[in-house]
Amino acid sequence: MKHERYLLRRALSVVILLYNRLIGDEQEPDDVELVLWNPPERKGGYAIDVPGRGLKDLPDWLVGNVSRPSTNRFTFSTWRYYDKDAPLQPSGLFGPVTVQEAPVLSRKRGGG
Repeated sequence: MKHERYLLRRALSVVILLYNRLIGDEQEPDDVELVLWNPPERKGGYAIDVPGRGLKDLPDWLVGNVSRPSTNRFTFSTWRYYDKDAPLQPSGLFGPVTVQEAPVLSRKRGGG
């Protein structure tokens, strides 16, 4: 069987990194209850003028092991690091990037 190879050459500047996925998820409606968190003494280097948002409690859908109400969210975090207007971050890739699709090789079970 002959495998076809597809080659896509394109310059990438933004890819699906975790923080970009978190920013993308912020475009969807909340499916958890958040509370503002702004203690008088900040720890961890967060800017004093930017209040944080964290979970009030674990959501019922997580505790009850049922489907998540927001079907387009991909991540879950107890803290909101970014809001929906945060700029996407560059990927950190240098030069032209080549994305290639390769055939999937299967291995027989039960022996080398």
